[in-house]
Amino acid sequence: MSLASRFGAAGRGVRAAFVELRGDDRALRRLVAGYAALQFALALWDVPGSYGWENDGVAPRDLFGGLAFNLKPGAAHRYPLLHYALVGLASLPAFAYALATSAALTPAALADRVLSVPVMTGVSLAAKALGVGAGALALLALGRVARRVSSAGAARWAVALAAINLSFAYYGRTSNVDVPALAWTALAFDRLLTVAERGTARDYGAFFLLAAASLATKDPAYASYVVAAPAYLVALPLARPGALAAGPAHWRRLRGGLALGALGYGVLSGGLLNPTGYVAHVRMLVGTNSQDWRLYPRTLAGLRANVIDLASGQADYWWPWPIVALAWAGVALALARPARPPLGVPAFRLMPLVAGVSSQLFFTLVVARNEHRFLLPLGFWLSLYGGVAFDALARGLRRSTPLGRWAPWALGAALVAGARAPVAFALTQWGDARREVEAFLSGLPEGTRVETYGLLTYLPRFGRPGEVPYRLRRVGPEPARRRNPLPGAEEVEDTLENAPARAPDVIVLPEAYALRFVEASPPAMTSKSGPNPATRAYVEAIIEGRLPGYDVRTFGPTLPPWAAALGLSPAAPHGGIGQRVWVCVRRAM
Repeated sequence: MSLASRFGAAGRGVRAAFVELRGDDRALRRLVAGYAALQFALALWDVPGSYGWENDGVAPRDLFGGLAFNLKPGAAHRYPLLHYALVGLASLPAFAYALATSAALTPAALADRVLSVPVMTGVSLAAKALGVGAGALALLALGRVARRVSSAGAARWAVALAAINLSFAYYGRTSNVDVPALAWTALAFDRLLTVAERGTARDYGAFFLLAAASLATKDPAYASYVVAAPAYLVALPLARPGALAAGPAHWRRLRGGLALGALGYGVLSGGLLNPTGYVAHVRMLVGTNSQDWRLYPRTLAGLRANVIDLASGQADYWWPWPIVALAWAGVALALARPARPPLGVPAFRLMPLVAGVSSQLFFTLVVARNEHRFLLPLGFWLSLYGGVAFDALARGLRRSTPLGRWAPWALGAALVAGARAPVAFALTQWGDARREVEAFLSGLPEGTRVETYGLLTYLPRFGRPGEVPYRLRRVGPEPARRRNPLPGAEEVEDTLENAPARAPDVIVLPEAYALRFVEASPPAMTSKSGPNPATRAYVEAIIEGRLPGYDVRTFGPTLPPWAAALGLSPAAPHGGIGQRVWVCVRRAM
């Protein structure tokens, strides 16, 4: 078979992976559709605007760097090419609008128009829609895998549990690449079950192409395959030759699929298009992008502390402890329940868990970190076993209690209670303090000099000259030419503590930027700003409300009254969200 024929067959297998997700479970499809609609509505918390508030999100500005640095020889970007290419294609209408409405076709005029609020909002909407769509695909794939290794009831509960998983709930509505990478991974493992069921060359090729797409979206996706791929494609067939339907042809199809996956990864990641850039990308990943951000020392004590923090923080990453405990209990239940062959082999019912644990062992612990997104794959796959446990509990209660018909409703109420954290988080996003700061600034006297600091993702949405009464300046110790442009602002290279010489009327300091000066931070943060005692003293004076000559106001996130009545409070498990903003107003104004 020619290479083109192999790719064509594998491509048809990938298409089948999408088509077969539809399944025949209408209730599950409705659940996922409702999830997607709600998530997209919640995703609009930071639009309209010429920049976004999602930390490490693609939308809208990172799109340019992701495309340019992945394609420029010798340059490197922190993420591979695939998702940027998809967002770029989805954003073409916004860029066409920029071209049609630009004041001139000069580079300066086009750049100004592209960075305008309407165009950047269009890019944000495209990126967020792709992120939400990826989350929906991931849920459908999770439901299909759960149905195949357990039951339809377990699949529905699994999807519901994943939807209220705090990490998945947040990253499933952002422009970050974490959930798109997870979606490709989930589709790949669904195809691996198809390999076990019928084992055609098309299925092998589809698995490897989908796996390649996940790695070409975010490199750490590799960790999910480190144990699972060798275990199910090499070790299991050696131990049980009949475990895969392909039989003797397995090894030939495995080699062909692996070759297709490698070639597909080279194209989708940009590695074959920009080999020198790919080498620089790998150096970045194993260098500054991992070493400078680690939170634990590379010692046995550091590893132990990392493991303890990950294990003890499960209720913060995913669900309340009772649901976490049920999910882990579901692993044993999944092994105990019968399943149709060839998936009746118990090892296949452990495959999702193997993928999740492998992700922790070969990425999270390797980079010595503990953020929510690094626990995302394990929490996602653990949802499947939580679904098994909830389904078994519902069945048991129906059979053993007089009020058993109400068991699903009682368990549904438990899910609603388990959604407390993601609901509080969503409300915190929509009650962001920066909105109130924007309203405050819009009421300033004409000509007020406003000074601000930090990355765009931390800042309120400032207006351009002529739209607002103030004049804006952004100050920082780094060279102004290296900053992501803040439209309408004068960019100044200077220390923060030199503010008396600049004499601003109003100072705006976001908490997420201030903390890097006053708290212990990863080396990557302190190396950018420098451990300057004078800067720290200046920032602390603002935070403590004692900056000479200024009245300091603190703006914090606000939740609606009904949320407070239910006992909900602002939640900030992710950087830049739920932050305070300090606004200093000169007393002589």
